[in-house]
Amino acid sequence: MHKRHFILTSGRCGSNYLANTLNLNAKVVNYGEVLGHWTLLNKFHKPLFNLGGLSKERYLDMLYRQSTYFYLAQCYSAYSHLRKKQPVNWKSRYDTQTIGIKDFFVNVKQDNLYNYFIDSKEISIIHLKRSNILKRLISAMLMHQAGVVSTTENSTENKSFEIDIEQLLAKLKRDYELNEEENAFAAKLSKKQPFYQLYYEDYFSSPESTSKHNSQIFDFLGVETTQVKSKHRKVLSQNLADIITNYDDMERALKATKFEQYLY
Repeated sequence: MHKRHFILTSGRCGSNYLANTLNLNAKVVNYGEVLGHWTLLNKFHKPLFNLGGLSKERYLDMLYRQSTYFYLAQCYSAYSHLRKKQPVNWKSRYDTQTIGIKDFFVNVKQDNLYNYFIDSKEISIIHLKRSNILKRLISAMLMHQAGVVSTTENSTENKSFEIDIEQLLAKLKRDYELNEEENAFAAKLSKKQPFYQLYYEDYFSSPESTSKHNSQIFDFLGVETTQVKSKHRKVLSQNLADIITNYDDMERALKATKFEQYLY
């Protein structure tokens, strides 16, 4: 049986880069996000969820275990690479050592999959989180304004944005509560499953730090290290005061609240 892994994360934490990095290793396959309603696999299975009685737990078991899904994913990956005129990275299930997914905590919560990951027989957990939830939230808000999910260039460089303060405060409160729940879930996972804690701020602090963590993660998953030259660039690559035109208003709104710690 292949080893299994799961990247637990939230939006704007660099999880696309991490999943793509894992997939550069000949012995690793990561399907990416599979729980969100926007994902292709979830859309395909929606009639079975609604009418066929397929549980999300059974759905995950099939993704982890069945060869059909493995080779469908390989075909889709090959098609995507050919469309982008990129080399195809076809993999054999026989040669693959670990199969995994990555998904957001909010989807785990929505589908009540806590016990699946806590009680399943050995799933190696990589918890990728961003300590500064204010910057994570603003990165998401700017992503929608700039139309950029991830980039190899500083696409927001020399641009400025205005933030809706009321919207920011409401979303920040929501994200703070979700972050607390995610931390509690991760703490339980760390006691039940092989566990690797990874912080966005440390992971992307320098190319050397990214390379170091990549090597440690490959070792954690039990495969040989694949050397990867990072082309990752942060969508939010400057100080908040440099890119938010109404930064002073935001600072005043967050002063003397529990969110003030995230300003600096």
